[in-house]
Amino acid sequence: MGEKIEKRLTIVEGREMNKNMAQQLVDAAKAAGFSTRWIRKIDESKIAEGKLDEVFSDMILWRSPTGYTSAEAIERVEYWVNKNRKITINTHSAGGRMYNSNKFFQHEMFMSDPITRPCTLPCYPAFSKKFILKLIKDKRIDYPFVLKPNLGSRGEGIKLIRNEDELMKFNGTYSIYSVEKFVSSKYDWRVFVLGGVALGVMKKLGNEDNPADFIAKSAGKKRWSEEDLSLAEEVKNIAIQASMTCGLEYSGVDLIRDDETGQFVLLETNVAGGWQNGFYEATGVDVPTKIMEWFLDRMELFNGTVYNAVSKYVSRRLELLSRDAQAKYKEILEFSYKPGVLDLSQAKTLEEKLRSAYIMIQKPDLSEVEKTRVSDLISAVENYEISGYGNFIGKDSGSLEESLERTALYLAISSKM
Repeated sequence: MGEKIEKRLTIVEGREMNKNMAQQLVDAAKAAGFSTRWIRKIDESKIAEGKLDEVFSDMILWRSPTGYTSAEAIERVEYWVNKNRKITINTHSAGGRMYNSNKFFQHEMFMSDPITRPCTLPCYPAFSKKFILKLIKDKRIDYPFVLKPNLGSRGEGIKLIRNEDELMKFNGTYSIYSVEKFVSSKYDWRVFVLGGVALGVMKKLGNEDNPADFIAKSAGKKRWSEEDLSLAEEVKNIAIQASMTCGLEYSGVDLIRDDETGQFVLLETNVAGGWQNGFYEATGVDVPTKIMEWFLDRMELFNGTVYNAVSKYVSRRLELLSRDAQAKYKEILEFSYKPGVLDLSQAKTLEEKLRSAYIMIQKPDLSEVEKTRVSDLISAVENYEISGYGNFIGKDSGSLEESLERTALYLAISSKM
């Protein structure tokens, strides 16, 4: 696979408000044995002169760079990173990182997916006061609604507009906002998704006396791990799909639940989602350490054998999956799974081929021709476009749970070869 990846990590985190989290990432990286470089601002002359190899190491955690003057500069960096052999988090995001962070752009991604679409509210650009009044006149939206900044975090800048008088008094720059229906929700949920797996679910209670206190809603005056397991599963599934829809290996996903209908509403994915508001205390999940484990697993995929890397990747995350998925994984590896007999030479999809090979490999008298067919399939899988299954975010991919059957089949077949 070429030269080995070195154990060096570049953390791109420039926002002053996130410096404590960036330091935690640096500390976790050092504890995992990485040599680490923390970049707060990328020298744009390196972009202009084609010297980005002087900026980035083999592994890159892309969070929040500053100092750019245009979206084009960001996209040039993304293009270079993805063109070269780098292990990265969040440089493959749909539409480019800058636009992925844009709430109005995210809305289109959520609307395009069958799982996230039912959890997505209609969202309109807030061109002007006149435009919003027309939306109300056309009954596309009604009071109360929120004006939400397209770029922002922590609930800052969100305005609750209860009536026409409040709209008339609002004098902000409309073009930076989107318009969305206000949903009354007692609780908020924050889910961290990494590599197609939900690490944990934090439930938050904001300022009960003031529904317009969105900063308190975002931070949570009270925070704890979601105790209802079925509810937690539902939240996890939505969050994982939202992260994948946005093309993100890592994200902090925010949801609320309509007090009247019980419908979950997807608010946003955060490419630089923070855990500083008590996520560890609530869930016991150390996000920086989990991120470094992800890099170590990806490094092993590049430097070691695919079989070992994938096996370790799944074993680290198996306990985070549903009990049904865990049981199916165990069943496949113990060769008690019955996928149905298929002729490998006639199988068309990857799943069909793996199921066929799984049945074939258990024969006591495997012919040389059959061994060659199975061996060729394993080689094809290990060069598959989903990065050898070491990362389940990407083209034709899904969550780890969705990919678990073919992953387990691959591991079971490989163990017999």
